[in-house]
Amino acid sequence: MILDQIPVSTTTEISVEDAKAKEANVQKETGIATWAIALQPAQEKKVDISYKVKYPKDKKLVLN
Repeated sequence: MILDQIPVSTTTEISVEDAKAKEANVQKETGIATWAIALQPAQEKKVDISYKVKYPKDKKLVLN
């Protein structure tokens, strides 16, 4: 299982747009993306996650 997270805004000044996590189950409230993938030994699989964050230019954005 692979877990990642798409940011979730807690203010109207900041928006998260175009969130994509192909083949993942994404919980909208938390932004948690889960991929249930079974791999054989030495097998590789690439997963993609992307998003855009928009915020006012006069604001400082702090990512935790």
